[in-house]
Amino acid sequence: MRLRHNKRLSQVSISSHGGTSYVTYQSSSGKIIDIQRTVVASEHEGQGIGALLIGYVLEFAQDKGYKVITNCPYARVFFRFYPEYQRMQK
Repeated sequence: MRLRHNKRLSQVSISSHGGTSYVTYQSSSGKIIDIQRTVVASEHEGQGIGALLIGYVLEFAQDKGYKVITNCPYARVFFRFYPEYQRMQK
């Protein structure tokens, strides 16, 4: 598995075993990242791939000094399970 961050498309993805899982986001000049969608391929379900992708976006946001909005339902649940990231929420 290899994680790819396409900043032009605002997408972080992983492809393996015939499936691609990804997270899409939007960033603004106001130092905000809006996590919009998480898609986990059936081949990746139950392996923590969604959390890995969200975690990568959050680390990217943290490195840039961004706050995070979560319009993605999975990302909202992620924040409940990983309270160490809650300080990043706007």
